Amino acid sequence: MDGCVEWVDIEHRKLVGVIDSLSWTFGNIVFSAIAYFVTDWRWLIVSVTSPLIVAIITWRFCVATAFYGISFNITGFGLNIYLTQFTYALIELPAKVSVYYLLDKIGRRSTEVGALLMAGVCLGINILIPRDMSTVRTVVAIIGKGFSSASFATIVLYSSELYPTVIRQNGMGYNSFMGRFGVAVAPLILLLDEVWKDLPQVFMCSAAVLGGLVARTLSETRNRCLPETIEDIEQQS
Repeated sequence: MDGCVEWVDIEHRKLVGVIDSLSWTFGNIVFSAIAYFVTDWRWLIVSVTSPLIVAIITWRFCVATAFYGISFNITGFGLNIYLTQFTYALIELPAKVSVYYLLDKIGRRSTEVGALLMAGVCLGINILIPRDMSTVRTVVAIIGKGFSSASFATIVLYSSELYPTVIRQNGMGYNSFMGRFGVAVAPLILLLDEVWKDLPQVFMCSAAVLGGLVARTLSETRNRCLPETIEDIEQQS
């Protein structure tokens, strides 16, 4: 993603960022259909990872990370898991299309902060909704997934614009590592429901709100040239 941003001008950076993020969304939509027909988890893993062989052969690698906290809780609402997964994926389309327009209208920072805070609000609301109202809780969770998706689509572009060219590759590599670390921790967070049923929701809500508050301290990169050196960052600050 960072290389793609360096190849295009300021006007088209947001388009490249959103299109890159949409590739994950379409894959997520297809995943629900594959899981419906391939019910054994072992064969499901084979089915969804086998296309990587083609990618390795053709040297086309597609890197995507996500916000697995909400996604992994797909069975926590008592509804059809295939329909829920499909809806979880589908909500990303309007979310990421909205990001395309918001990045220029209100800026990268405001979009990221707003999306994270709204995701936290949705998680907080679901803590208060009774568990027997599974449909309402699912709707709120889907809306939260949309905001979470918008925050991810934004941060892919935003973080690449924040790093100067001299450390952009290393910085994006660190971001990717932290994303993978979040993926590894997400299933463990869901196990906290054995301590208290709502503890996973509280943890994820707190993380989203904290992320939004931290993002508020970052500089805005809208309509700015990519910084080349650390000195450029210091001058902007």
